[in-house]
Amino acid sequence: MNSFFLVFVNFSLVAKDVTATLKQMGLGDPLIASSEDDAVTLLASLDSGTAVKLAVVQASPAEFAVSALREVLEKIGAEVVLLHDNMVAEAPYPILSVPFFTDDLEQIVSRFWPPMETDTV
Repeated sequence: MNSFFLVFVNFSLVAKDVTATLKQMGLGDPLIASSEDDAVTLLASLDSGTAVKLAVVQASPAEFAVSALREVLEKIGAEVVLLHDNMVAEAPYPILSVPFFTDDLEQIVSRFWPPMETDTV
């Protein structure tokens, strides 16, 4: 079964960096959206039973809370990380403050999927 992750970020350079990081972390194939409607359409086009592990969405907690995208992501059981510049905001999802470093993203994602231990000799 293929697994995917969704990246809906307003800035293409940031979207590319997030995508590269998540692919390197083994979260599957990227679905990259340029709008909320695009994201919902991408998710709706997937075969039923396809796993979407994670969605990185640039939105405030308030606007995400009432969005159609939130409804779809909750329905399919995807974990969500919001990119937003207001760290004071209350949200049931982790918020990554913009700007951020790759290590910051990796640290948040590892809350959902701890790094796999490798055998050492």
